[in-house]
Amino acid sequence: MSLEQFQIQEAKRIYKAVKYANHYHLCRICKESSRAFIIKPLEVLQVLSNIDADIDIIVAGILLEAFDESIESKNRLRDEFGEKVANLIFGYQGLREVAWNDRVMAECNRLAEATKREKILALADIVVKQRQ
Repeated sequence: MSLEQFQIQEAKRIYKAVKYANHYHLCRICKESSRAFIIKPLEVLQVLSNIDADIDIIVAGILLEAFDESIESKNRLRDEFGEKVANLIFGYQGLREVAWNDRVMAECNRLAEATKREKILALADIVVKQRQ
């Protein structure tokens, strides 16, 4: 596969993820900022692109808020976007139901043992949340 073909394939994956996230977030407004909710996935895309994250991390960042934690959702995500993306999203989402203080501590402990790719995804999400 040529570099050009590879770049086209990556662009198609990003487009597909943005399209999916946009459909999921259609008409949703972020409570904190009163902006369209799709802005957050696009900001995560920008942060991850700026640090040259790999395509699976970028796609996971775009889709991070678009899937719930059910097995059915994970299977759909895996079918649509691949095993690596599904594992990144569901690995990071695992702490959502924990109380805030416990979540922060649990997140710090988990990130200490996370892969570099999971850390990149988590940090991009945190940066965007802090901007809001």
